[in-house]
Order: sequence, then structure tokens, then C-alpha cells
Amino acid sequence: SVQFAALDDLRRLAAFAPAVLLAPGGSIGPVLDHALELCESPRSALARNGLRCLGELFVAAGHLLDAKLEGVIFPALRRAADTNHFIAEEADQALCEVCHAAGVGRLIGALTSAAAHKSPGIRSKA
Repeated sequence: SVQFAALDDLRRLAAFAPAVLLAPGGSIGPVLDHALELCESPRSALARNGLRCLGELFVAAGHLLDAKLEGVIFPALRRAADTNHFIAEEADQALCEVCHAAGVGRLIGALTSAAAHKSPGIRSKA
């Protein structure tokens, strides 16, 4: 699909030319938002690729994406608590990459609020 190919292209940019995404006036914010939308896709292959893309974007951008951290943590935690192990494993990996790349202060805030979530699956993953 076009969306899957676009995520692959985005992952290549993040891995081999992160300066393109991180340049002043770069598009890392909107790109992250679109990748985040695809993480919620009912198509498991697309959702898995979206989760992988999220992790790789955080590895490439590091602290620059801290402002969007809370909006990324909850969908990734929701997917990590998914009953589909295919998706849950990828979400766990994406969360590990996000946690290693993000700033500690914002990360603690996001995970603390996730630990108080009403869903026991999300609380256990936080």
C-alpha cells in the first residue's frame, strides 16, 4: 500500500538522512503525527510498521520530540497491551527506543500519568 511504502521511506530518512527531517522548518512534527495515526490502523502490518517508525524517529531526533512525548506514549502503551503478540512485541520495542531517546523529565511525567490509567494493561506496561 501507499501508506506502508511512505512509512518505509520515512524510516529510511530517519536512519540515513535525519538532517532532512530535523532541519529548521523541517517536517518532523507533522510526520510524527501521521506515523502515529498509522499506529492505530486495524491493519496489523501497517500498525507494526508505524510503531517501528515511531521508535526510529525518536532515535533520530532524540530530545527534539520531547514535546510530543505524551501523545506518543499512550498509543504505544495501548498497542503494547494489545492481545495480538505481533503488535505488542513491536510496541514494546518502540517504547524501549522512545524511552532511551527521550528526556528523563518528560518521560517520567508521561509514564506517571500512564501508570494511573484506568486500563490494567496500560498500567502494567507503564
